[in-house]
Amino acid sequence: MALAFAMVLAGCVAGGQGIQDNPAARKLTWFSYIKGEDMRERCVPGASDAYRFVYNAVYVEQVRTYDIETSPVPGHMRMTARVTNKADLTTILIDPAQPDLLSPWRASKAQSDLPKIEVDRLKRAVLGDGLATRPAPSRSVSSIEFYWAVSACIDGQFHLNAWIWPNSDFDQAAFPKLLFAWDMTGIAINPPRKTDEVSVYGASQVYEQRYANYFKLRFDQS
Repeated sequence: MALAFAMVLAGCVAGGQGIQDNPAARKLTWFSYIKGEDMRERCVPGASDAYRFVYNAVYVEQVRTYDIETSPVPGHMRMTARVTNKADLTTILIDPAQPDLLSPWRASKAQSDLPKIEVDRLKRAVLGDGLATRPAPSRSVSSIEFYWAVSACIDGQFHLNAWIWPNSDFDQAAFPKLLFAWDMTGIAINPPRKTDEVSVYGASQVYEQRYANYFKLRFDQS
């Protein structure tokens, strides 16, 4: 599977999931992150399994990501959950000792170590949902839609696919239920709904916000 983007940022390659903790770097490497380029590079025969799940619930409203990689705890894998909501600029608290002007745009983050038996459940679920077997979506998807993008290194093979709402595959997918059950961020899920540019950005901001935050992705096989 390969991911063809309607928007391309040359030279911006995610150097690992940790870069997502920096809002500026996250924006520059977002497409590479979804594409799983860093994971693809290290996915070779004998490599440890790794998973990346991205839930786009209107890009400017909420994005949830779940990275699952090797844990220092024996017999476990570490899940790092991040949730980025619309920045709240009404109240900004700045600590003079440690100023963080990017705090309104930082993702909320929670980590947990999952027993291997639970990760095996997730592996069976996402493979059963067709990660490695179902055709990638044939249409493009915009940033104001709801979709899952999943990249994973499983048994030394790299896989990339997507589930776009509204679609029965999206509704019936089993892996989101497991991820949401393990999510310790405490932030409510933004559920799918019909959207358009006016309802998301507002009539007076459609053109300005469209070019600042609006983009399309296309998943295909190549």
